[in-house]
Amino acid sequence: MFSLAHKKESVSLLLDIGNGNVSAGLVVCTPDALPRLIYSTTSPILVGKDRDADLLSTAMISQLNNTLTDIMKMGFMFDYWKGKDKKIDAVTVSVSTPWFVSTSKHIHITQPKPFFVTERFISDVVDAEQKSFEQELGIADDHSDNHLSPLEHAITHTRINGYVLDDSIGKKTSQFDMLVYISETPTTLLQDIYKTIFAHTHIAHDVIYTHSFPFVCYSALQVVMPFMADYLIMDVTGEVTDITWVSNGSITKTSSFPSGRGFVLRHIAQTFSVSPEIAESLLHMYIGGMSDDSVNESMKTVFTEIHREWSVYIDDALTGLSSTMSLPSKVFVTADHDISQLCVDFLKTLQQDTTQSFKKHIDPVYVDDKLFSRHFTYNPHLPANEFLALLAIFHNKQYAHK
Repeated sequence: MFSLAHKKESVSLLLDIGNGNVSAGLVVCTPDALPRLIYSTTSPILVGKDRDADLLSTAMISQLNNTLTDIMKMGFMFDYWKGKDKKIDAVTVSVSTPWFVSTSKHIHITQPKPFFVTERFISDVVDAEQKSFEQELGIADDHSDNHLSPLEHAITHTRINGYVLDDSIGKKTSQFDMLVYISETPTTLLQDIYKTIFAHTHIAHDVIYTHSFPFVCYSALQVVMPFMADYLIMDVTGEVTDITWVSNGSITKTSSFPSGRGFVLRHIAQTFSVSPEIAESLLHMYIGGMSDDSVNESMKTVFTEIHREWSVYIDDALTGLSSTMSLPSKVFVTADHDISQLCVDFLKTLQQDTTQSFKKHIDPVYVDDKLFSRHFTYNPHLPANEFLALLAIFHNKQYAHK
């Protein structure tokens, strides 16, 4: 694999591909400094009322193309580039639902005679789990129309004879346990992403690193809070909310429900009989305290209705993670600024449902730039983008200095 370790300073392109927006940024990484975002841009994925999967994919690739056009033009206009080659060294991409599928597998192997744990042994076990996962999804072979390509096969936990080890390679055991997080994306979609990136950057595939956003967020939070071992990540995107359960420092289970920022804006638009664009403006005015009394009262009614419906979704999602609600109280919320407080308030508001006992002790934390102040720096002239910040910390950890 290509390495950036030989470079004292490298510039990488970050791409966060959601189902509502595409964000891009240029990050500078050096071995003795924090990763620094020197330019960023975010654009909405424009889809009509009919959010057909094929139309959404086409709209996403189109917006990715527009976003890359912007960043390759505007991103190279800053003073940073004076006296430097205008060159990107690598690309790290994160994708959100619905651009990937994932699972966490607990693998337990017991043999009568002790055996050595080797890289080949682990690779064979993970490959077998990947094929099993694809069979569960109904994918028969590599030539099927819905063939998938791996984003990550991350081993987050290993035990030898019941003892947790950071490195199990070369150890001899008769009992081996491993927790592996597997995520994959449609091969045709991944190829379209590669082609679009290459058309603008001429970056080869071997320095384009693709990952699922839950894994990116989990890995970045490990850097920011290395001693935090049990928590939930609630990623609120345009149309879907993903929940990732981290237990004992490993991704244990994931769940999702079809509600996000678009769900909120559509309710506002319907109540006020306005377009989604005006609904967004009304939301911003309300958050900024610039609405009149009548609008404020209508907004409160809208949020009550949204919360009632949202609670049904999250009830199902949480019970899907744990039917007994044996879940950690700490919840890290990733969401756009304009709905972040709304999501936190929803989590704190008790409902008479199966999640009531869980919510009594809940401690939701909005993932904002303050959380990253010791691990990441912004260009002060740029708006904060927590998704790119997480991606920059992840990239710096995984690739920039290895």
